[in-house]
Amino acid sequence: MKIVSVVGTRPQIVKLSPIYAALETRAEHLIVHTGQHYSDNLSKFFFRDLGMSLPTVNFNIGSGTHAEQTAAVLVPLEKFLTDISPNWVISYGDTNSALGTALATSKLGFKLAHLEAGLRSGNRTMPEEINRIAIDHLSDLNLAPSETAMSNLSIEGLAGRSKLVGDVMVDSLHFAIDKIKEDPSFKRQSYFSGNYLLATFHRRELMNSKNRLKVIISKLSNHRYPVFLAAHPLLRKRLEEFNLMDLVMKSLQILPPLGFLEMIDALSRSKGLVTDSGGLQKEAYLLGVPCLTIRPETEWVETLQGERNKLIWEDLQEISEFPFEKTSVKYDPLIYGDGKSALRVADLLLE
Repeated sequence: MKIVSVVGTRPQIVKLSPIYAALETRAEHLIVHTGQHYSDNLSKFFFRDLGMSLPTVNFNIGSGTHAEQTAAVLVPLEKFLTDISPNWVISYGDTNSALGTALATSKLGFKLAHLEAGLRSGNRTMPEEINRIAIDHLSDLNLAPSETAMSNLSIEGLAGRSKLVGDVMVDSLHFAIDKIKEDPSFKRQSYFSGNYLLATFHRRELMNSKNRLKVIISKLSNHRYPVFLAAHPLLRKRLEEFNLMDLVMKSLQILPPLGFLEMIDALSRSKGLVTDSGGLQKEAYLLGVPCLTIRPETEWVETLQGERNKLIWEDLQEISEFPFEKTSVKYDPLIYGDGKSALRVADLLLE
């Protein structure tokens, strides 16, 4: 059997890794990298850290508008899929690369599986929300990470082609924790010690707001804890364009993007996480780390249980008060699965 995985961003590579392991000896598994994230720190090092071979092909589409990135995937992927005639194509998540994959695959008549199907934020002004909905409705097999996701798919009439498999990011998290514990060559950064906060931002809704970024950077720079901000290239670019780099002082230190193992290690030992990332808010939940998410809504609604994750958008003053002393520790560590989701995915594809 011939299976193609198409990825383009760092989170997609992390989701790919347990699928890669589950299919390694059971099928011919080809990896297409669209190149939506194009720096080494955001792609090549992730393949290395997660024990995977480099992709079969890289389209190097780079940055651009939503239309430009989606369109740039279609032509080369159409040719690639036509040449190899796969049994299944897997689309990961909700990116422009994922949407381009779904469009090219479904129009060619090949079977499409959507990993991380059924997520809904309820906000259709988010490009990711449009991508999720479109991919789910184009897919032959929707692989849902949670009961909530299955319910969303059922509401939209997709229950008959949807399966609850759990979240492969739990598989990846287990791998990372074991790797960090067992690998003596893994070196922890000396600045990740004591009481500190970790921060990441990358969403365009936030990156395009000078006033909002100004408040956030100011709050983090004057926080009572040291704050390490792992800066996505778009964030660094915006801070320079908006002349906000001068606000980076005192408590705040800007770091380059972290590898997956570095990020999980730093997050697990942190006092709290301030982010707009969907994946990281979920990993913080599973690691028992309080999270403050700077978004008006989340597709990972389960993380809001027990006040482990709090959404803020209008009242950014709460950044100064985070982490909250009365945060509950009640949560369900198995709400996204048992760490064997990739095996379930492989079994379904190979049936």
